[in-house]
Amino acid sequence: MTLVLKIASNIAIVMLEVAAFFATRLVKCLTCSLFLLASAAATADDASLPTQIVDLANKLDGTHPGFRAFHAKGVVVEGRFKASPEAAQLSRATLFNGSTIPVTVRFSDDSGMPNVADGKPGMSHGIAIKYHLPGGTDTDMVINDFKFFMVATGEDFRDLLQAIIASPPEAPKPTKLDQFFASHPNAPKALGTLATPDSFADEEYHGINAFIFVSKTGQRQAVRYLLVPEKLVHLTPEEAAKQSPDFLFDELTERMARKPVVFHLKAQLAEPGDQTKDATQPWPDDRKVVELGVLTLDKTVPNSLEVQKKLLFMPTSLTDGIELSDDPLPVVRAAAYGVSLARRSSAQAAASAGAAAAATAPPEVAIGRTDPAHGQQLFAANCAACHQASGEGLPGAFPPLKGDTVVGNSDATEHIRVVLFGLQGKTINSLKYGSAMPPWAQLSDQDIAAIIDYERNAWDNHGKPITASDVAAVRAKGK
Repeated sequence: MTLVLKIASNIAIVMLEVAAFFATRLVKCLTCSLFLLASAAATADDASLPTQIVDLANKLDGTHPGFRAFHAKGVVVEGRFKASPEAAQLSRATLFNGSTIPVTVRFSDDSGMPNVADGKPGMSHGIAIKYHLPGGTDTDMVINDFKFFMVATGEDFRDLLQAIIASPPEAPKPTKLDQFFASHPNAPKALGTLATPDSFADEEYHGINAFIFVSKTGQRQAVRYLLVPEKLVHLTPEEAAKQSPDFLFDELTERMARKPVVFHLKAQLAEPGDQTKDATQPWPDDRKVVELGVLTLDKTVPNSLEVQKKLLFMPTSLTDGIELSDDPLPVVRAAAYGVSLARRSSAQAAASAGAAAAATAPPEVAIGRTDPAHGQQLFAANCAACHQASGEGLPGAFPPLKGDTVVGNSDATEHIRVVLFGLQGKTINSLKYGSAMPPWAQLSDQDIAAIIDYERNAWDNHGKPITASDVAAVRAKGK
């Protein structure tokens, strides 16, 4: 296998997920409500585009139960973020109001292999940041060390993975990958921007997708994120080859035991005429860069491996003052994250469901009705990233709950079943969603009742309120 093919194989899985789709490949959606947590759009294929992408990732790197399909190897740390005054001028987001915002962060290696060597040639690295906002809501950033990305659409990323798989060392020239690179010249150029850092803390991370900041006065500004370390240090290929397989993870733990890790979050500002929908096209270097604030990481998480199994980062998990642009990749990434989440969480959820079914049902309390704030908070934490706080979903990716017939049905059985046991494939208004919503049987009956009851009575929905006993009855019957 040529060096180019090795590099492409290592990174092609780069487009989505936690510390990265930017850092590599896609997937998330802690969706807990209705209808499917996934899918980028209706397709004529039996499998949706996100499902095809995850299937190809598993074929390329193997299936590793309990681990992400993308960026399988990672570590979780915690810290805080404090915005600059300049950030508040650009966006009305709570994130940028100058208060201290707690954060949960995951650093990761590209690849779906949980034992990949950190210094492997062509390895991309990512960082995913979850900002814990007042009121119990979160907003996420998922970025990586690509300066720009290899492809502009989910379809192209799928085709890239297919080309890699179809180009083994013995393949005749030109290989499928050669042909793909010829038709997508920015793909090999993007791979050429990668280098191996001496530390996760000494790398510069780029937000390859464009987002829209909205100010207090309604002014809109397209931006791309940039996370800058206190110093940037890259190893030569020879130096990287001499490192231990886990050197980046070991070094980060040792460094944080001595002192905090500090990054400066910045935004590159687009000028009129700069395109925002093609991640393969960087903006000119002379575009203004504004300091958004300081990210300080000072706490390691002892049980990081277990914590990250449930921890999800969504590029579409936004807050008021930050919006999606016309870049199609964040939505496709989020849908693929949902497929990956469903697969890695299904065994755990099934075990939890069995234990819960044997438990005594809690008292009959319509929690969502008597404590709507509790249901809204649970929805914001677990469901809004996909279905959005407005209940309107994301066009072509996550179906709306507002006005949905199942959500508004006087018989809530189907609604409860979907949340408890998940859903694989569904056609809604003639659109086929082929991806999977994960089961949420690990949640208590009371929490599920609170979430569902909130959904059934928010956004002008007028569904019949339910109780924890209703959930327990559906759980006891099983699928």
